[in-house]
Amino acid sequence: MSLRSNSVGFLQLAFLSVCAILPGSIYLVVSRNAIAYAGAAAPLAFLLGALLVFTNVNSIYQFSSRVSSAGGFYKFVEAAWGRRAAGVIGMAQLLAQLSPIIITPIALAWILDVALRALYNIAVPLPLLVALGLLAQAFMFAVSYLGVRLSARVAMISGAAQMAAILAGSVVIVLRSRYLSLEPFTMPSVGPAGFFLAVLTGPYTAYIGYSTIVNFGEEARAPRETIRKAIVAAIIMMAAFYTFVEYSLVVSVPPSGVQGLRSLFLPAVAVFSRYTGRAYSALVLAIAISGYFTGVLVFGSSAERTMFSLARDGLLPRYLCRVHERYGSPSSACITTFAVAVVMSLLTEAVMVELYGVVRGLLYGILFWITVMSVLNLAYHVAVNVSLSRVAVRERLRGLVAALSHHLLPAIGTAISLVIIYFSLVGLNVPVLYAVPAMAAYLAAAIALVVRRLRG
Repeated sequence: MSLRSNSVGFLQLAFLSVCAILPGSIYLVVSRNAIAYAGAAAPLAFLLGALLVFTNVNSIYQFSSRVSSAGGFYKFVEAAWGRRAAGVIGMAQLLAQLSPIIITPIALAWILDVALRALYNIAVPLPLLVALGLLAQAFMFAVSYLGVRLSARVAMISGAAQMAAILAGSVVIVLRSRYLSLEPFTMPSVGPAGFFLAVLTGPYTAYIGYSTIVNFGEEARAPRETIRKAIVAAIIMMAAFYTFVEYSLVVSVPPSGVQGLRSLFLPAVAVFSRYTGRAYSALVLAIAISGYFTGVLVFGSSAERTMFSLARDGLLPRYLCRVHERYGSPSSACITTFAVAVVMSLLTEAVMVELYGVVRGLLYGILFWITVMSVLNLAYHVAVNVSLSRVAVRERLRGLVAALSHHLLPAIGTAISLVIIYFSLVGLNVPVLYAVPAMAAYLAAAIALVVRRLRG
C-alpha cells in the first residue's frame, strides 16, 4: 500500500502545479473576469492576487517540511487535531478535488458551443460536445493510471506549450500597440477597498490549483524540500505570466476601449485575432483548450491520492488503496475517480440542460460545481491555517519569525478565505443556490462516516 517513491523532482512538480493553475485559462475566461472586476487595472490585480495567495501558501510551506503524504492537506490537519477532524477535512478535500474533474466536460462543452457560434457561426450538436468533454476525463484516467512520471512529463509539455503560445502573441501585441503606458499598474477609480474586493473575487481565485501537488508527497524526491519550493516557483511563474498577458490585453486598446473588452465573451481571442491574425488566434485557442486536459489530469491525480490515503486510513473501502505493481499508481482509486466523475458530469448536464436549455444549463452546471470547489477548497485551507497556529502553541514556538509565519500570516489567510467564501455564497440564485444544501448534506454524511469508522 505504498506509492512509488522518488518518482518526480522539483521541475516536474512545479509544472504539475502550473498545469493545475491552468495557463490557458487566461486566454479563455480568466482574462475577461479580471477586466470585468478590475477594469484597466487587471494586471495590477493579478500581482496583488499572487501576493495574497502567499498568505495561504505560507501554511503549506511550513507543513510540507513536516508532513509528506498522499493525503495532502488533511494529513496536515491530522498533525494538529487528530484523525477524526482530519477525516472530515479529508472528505471535504476529496469532493473539492473531484469538482474540477466533474466541471471540465461541462465547461468544454459550454466554451466550445458559445465560442464556435460567436466566432465562426458553427453549431455543434450537444452529444458531440459532451463526448469531446468526456475525452478529457478519459485522458486523465489513462495517463494517471500509467503513473506519476508520465503525468509529470505530459504536464511539462502542456504547460510549456500553453505559456509559449500565449506569451508569443502577447509580445507581438505589446510591440505593435500604440497605447502602452503604466496606467494599468495604478490604483483604479473604484478606490482601494473596491479594488481589494475585485482582486479577491477575481484574479485571486485564478491561482486555485497551485497546491494540488501536496498529494504527491510520497512520490516526490526529497518531498519536504521540493514540494514547497515547487509551489512557490509555480506561483511566481504564473503571476509573471498572468500579469504580462493581461497587460498586453488592456493596452491593446485605448483607455476608453477597455470597457468594450468587458462585453466580449473571449476578449483575448478577439485581441489576438486583430494583432496576430485569425489563424494564430485559433491555434492558441486550441492549445488553451487542450490545457483543460492536463489541468484535469493534475486534479484527478490529486483526488486519486486523497481517495487512496483515506482508504488506507480506514475511512473508505480498502480496495481503494491498491497500488499497481508495474506503474506504482493508485489503480483502484484511478478507476473509481474516473467512474464517479463521468457519472456526475453526465448527470449534471442532463438535469441542467433539460431544465434550462443548452447554453444556460451548461453554464449553471459549471457555476454549481465551481461554488462547491471554491468553498470546500478555501475551507480546508482555513483548516490548515488554524492547524499551523495550534502546532505553534503546542510546541511553544517563540520569537518574531514564529509569530509571523505561524500566527499572523495564517490569520490573514484565514480572513481572506472567509471573505471569499462569503462572496462566493452571497446572492446565489437557483439552481446554483442548491450547492449550499448539497455541501451541507455531504459534510453531514462525511462526519457520520468518520465517527462510525473511527469509533473506539
